[in-house]
Amino acid sequence: SDVCSSDLGGQTVAVPLLTLMMPITLVVAAITVLTVASSIVHWLQDWRRIAWREIARLMPFTLLGVVGGLYLFDYFDPRILTRALGVFVILYAGFALLTASQPVAAPARILRPLGPVFSAAAGAIGTVFGSGAGPLYVIYLNSLRLEKDAFRVTITTILTFQAFVRVAGDRKSTRLN
Repeated sequence: SDVCSSDLGGQTVAVPLLTLMMPITLVVAAITVLTVASSIVHWLQDWRRIAWREIARLMPFTLLGVVGGLYLFDYFDPRILTRALGVFVILYAGFALLTASQPVAAPARILRPLGPVFSAAAGAIGTVFGSGAGPLYVIYLNSLRLEKDAFRVTITTILTFQAFVRVAGDRKSTRLN
């Protein structure tokens, strides 16, 4: 589905609930694989509408964030990561409540320089928690005022790339081996 493949709802709810029953390391790995699978279908349908210029601009920073996230994922004890996930979910819920009636819409001239910062942070957050990267990309991509389908497939492509890198990194993770 669009919601699940673009990380704007399904994963943000699923990850915290699943960590109540399973280790966060297993949940993050499973969600990453599911993200890749669900995103590929969307990407194949609308790949011609992808904003490649923005992806090329953000990807190096996303990669940097993923590498940093993989380090944090291996370095910290799963219990600390689970607590951090709880804090993240509370902060994200507060942000969602505050912006529900008035989405964040800063001018592009302000957000454009922040794109790399948002991208690196999203890469790290998505890697450590298996979800939650989408909102940072949404804030940035909204400032570009992309057409609806271009917006969806662009964010799906970014998150799919992020997930592929996470899967490759997970295979090297000491926590999962």
